[in-house]
Order: sequence, then structure tokens, then C-alpha cells
Amino acid sequence: MKLLKRFFIFIWPPYEAHIASEYINTQISERPQKRLESIQSNIKQTISTIEKAKKAELLAHDVYDSEMKRKETIESKAQSFMFAFSICIGILSILPALFGSKWNIPNFAAMVSAGFYVLAMLHLIVAIYHSIQARRISGFALPSADECLKSISDNRVDEKEVIVMYLSKVKFNEPILTHKANSLVVAETMFIRAVIFLVIASCISIIAKIYITQS
Repeated sequence: MKLLKRFFIFIWPPYEAHIASEYINTQISERPQKRLESIQSNIKQTISTIEKAKKAELLAHDVYDSEMKRKETIESKAQSFMFAFSICIGILSILPALFGSKWNIPNFAAMVSAGFYVLAMLHLIVAIYHSIQARRISGFALPSADECLKSISDNRVDEKEVIVMYLSKVKFNEPILTHKANSLVVAETMFIRAVIFLVIASCISIIAKIYITQS
């Protein structure tokens, strides 16, 4: 069964991302606000005994910045796959030409080449979909003005409240960033496979054309 699953994942990478998403969703089944409050409560309990709160605050800020940069990197990379839509349009214009008099290649070669072009277009569409998924910001938690004001009391900053503000967002956003990263991996994999299929289809068409020309 595991071997069959691995084979199916190799054939269709989005299936692995789907399995991962289902597992992550089971871990965060409670309502977002309740989950955030639970995370904040756990962090408060953990840091209640620390003495050097200022150093811990700087560390929490660095962790938060690191996660935000990770988010921006994922979304930036995902954006680069959006141009695959124009490639799909190009493939649609190529398909009719394969069976026309302009190319004049054998029907079998045209059908095989068209099959690879269709596979490439399918993979590109999936890559576009997952790149869009990687750029979604739904449910992403950010520090709010109310939380900042809460950390200020009697003209001083409560470092522990700041730590809770940063780390609770990092912990809350972890599953969302994992979803984004998984979607980006799928988009990259499907795009690379689409390029391979495009190269194969083009090679078949060119070789068939050269063969017909020299015959």
C-alpha cells in the first residue's frame, strides 16, 4: 500500500500536498481566535519565569522577522510561475498547427506530440493554481495596534507582552506557512515537468518535420 502511494505521489505530486494539508487541518481544527488565545496562554506560562526578558524579546522579534521573510520569499517565488498562463495560450495556438498543412508531419507523430503538449498544459495549469495558493494571505495573523498598546503600561514596555505578541503570531502562522511552502514545491515540480513535456513534444515535431522534408 505504501509503495502504491509513493508511486501515485511520484506520478501526481499535488496528491502529497493534499495529504499534508489534510493532516495539518486536523491539527488546527479549532476556531482561529480560540487557537490563538490557547497559543498565547501557553507562551505566557512558558516565559513566566524568565529573568532576562529584554534578550528574549529581541530573540522573539528576530524569529518573527525570519518567518515574515520566509513568507515573502515563498510568495515572491510563487509569483514567478504566474507567467505559465502565457505558455498555455501559446500551446493552444500550436496544437491546431500540428495537424495543418504548415507542419505536414505524419498523423501519428502529430498525435504523440499533441499528447505531450496537452500534458504540459495540464501541468502548467496545476502549477498556476498552486502558485496562487502559495500567495494567498487568508488567515495570516499579524501584530495589531491593540496588542502594541497592551504591551505599554505606566510609560514602560512590558517585554513579556511583546514576546507573547511576536511568538504567538509565529506559532499561529506555522501551519499557513507550511501550506504555502507545500504549494510552492508542487508549483515548482509541475512547472519543471511541464517544461520537460514541452521539450519532448517539440523534439518529436521537429524530428518528424525533418524526416518528412528529407523523404
